[in-house]
Parts: sequence; C-alpha cells; structure tokens
Amino acid sequence: MAEVLRLESVHYSYPLASRSEREALSGINLEIEPGEVLCIVGPNGSGKSTLSLILAALLEPVSGKMIFGKKEVKGRQERKEFRNRTGMLFQSSEEQIFSDTIFEDIAFGLKKRGLSGAALERKVYQAALMVGLSHHEIKKKSPFSLSNGEKRRVALAGILSPEPEILILDEPFTGLDHEGQRLIIESLMKYHTEKKSSVVIVSHDLSRAWEFANSFALLESGRIIKKYSKEEFVESSTEISSFGVMVPDICILARELAQMGAEVDMPLNAASLARTIAKLK
Repeated sequence: MAEVLRLESVHYSYPLASRSEREALSGINLEIEPGEVLCIVGPNGSGKSTLSLILAALLEPVSGKMIFGKKEVKGRQERKEFRNRTGMLFQSSEEQIFSDTIFEDIAFGLKKRGLSGAALERKVYQAALMVGLSHHEIKKKSPFSLSNGEKRRVALAGILSPEPEILILDEPFTGLDHEGQRLIIESLMKYHTEKKSSVVIVSHDLSRAWEFANSFALLESGRIIKKYSKEEFVESSTEISSFGVMVPDICILARELAQMGAEVDMPLNAASLARTIAKLK
C-alpha cells in the first residue's frame, strides 16, 4: 500500500518567450491518503495536467514541497526513486507506445527494473490479462495497428506491470467509446482492489470517474478551490457546475431528490439512487 502523498504550497510557472513566466499552479496544498481514489476536476486550462505531472515527479515545483510518507521528493535521486513507485498514464496513448510489439511495450518498465526470463513473461502476461488483452497476439502484434481504446489499454498495462503504489491518470477516458471506457475503468478498479494503490484521475468529465473515485478536488486557475467527499460533491454540484465542470447526471438527480425531501443513500451510485427512488413510492 502507498504512503501519504502531500503537496505543500506548490507553485509552478512555465517560461515564456518574452522571458516572463505564466503561473500554472499557485499555492497548491493537497493530501492523498493511502488507497484513496482522488479525481481532480476543473475546466480546460485550469492546470490539471500540470498538477498531474507534478504528482508524478515529472515536473519539479518552482517552490513548495512534495512529500511522500516522511520524505521530501526533491533532487534527482529522490525523484527517480519516487517515479519507480508510481505509474502515469498520459492523455495521448501515442506518447507512451514506441515498441515493435505489444509484449515489448508492456515489458519496457520491467526490463528497466532488471526483470528478465520467466519472471518478466509472467508479469507481462498478468498485466495484459488485467486490461483484457489477448495473450495469443501480444508477442507478434504491433501496438500501432490497434484502435485508440486498445492502445490506451496497452499503455495502461505498461504502467501496471511494475505494480506501482500510486497511479496518476490524465484524462484516461478521452476519445474512447462506451465499451473502451468500461474496459479501462474495470481494469483500474480491479488493480486498485488487488493492490490497495492510491489513484489520481485528472478529468473534466466525471461520467466515468464518478463510480470509481471516493474524493474530488476542484481546480480553477491553478488553485485548489476545495476538496470534497462524494457526499459533499453532490451537495455542492450547482456551485461546481459554475466552474465549467460537467457534473454527472446522477449527481443532478440526487440533488433534486434531496431538495424534494428524499434521503439519498450514500455512496451515490445507480443502485443507491434506485433504492432512494423506490422509497418515494
């Protein structure tokens, strides 16, 4: 199980051609508990992708701290050690796929960690099975011949194979059809259940992330507005919508039922909402 991951007063700026800087993140304070599934939401341009890169130690804060457990993640060696305990899925699958075969792509991170032979094959096949890829084709088939959804699953298998303690997923459902989204979310839920990992999902659309996440952080103009439990998110859904976030229909319906005096069961999902509606009869 992962340790607590904490950001303290984190700032990050991108340099501009005019020698000035554009601040992307400002005074970020955020704590992610072991086993937590946090969904970071916000409108386009709010800093979500930059925050995900900070959390994956792929960008270093201009100021402030990132602390994992009791140790600050600072300096080349500490950042490398931290990255070996995390896995990040980028928004574009093509950024993470580069090998001639699916097998080699999934095996890349394992080889960097020194695995070979039967142990390597076992880990690759376990990761492929986790995301629903066929064992029969992964040694021969090129990942570049796959659909967008299949490429996303290959990339996900590649980050799951070393069994990271923390998963960071930048818009994992973008561009996928309903079936592709379902396969990705099922793979993530299975891994989280088995490994007790912490998960951070960055998204502007909560229709899929809702069933998986147990907490939410609203980001706007590079600042964390608030962190919500699932129940608090439902209660504040009108306010959250005003920031340009696509609130799931299930939240809107639950809020309307609560305003009618119904006691909505938590955690909110299709089954609990059905029970609430049944009580009204």
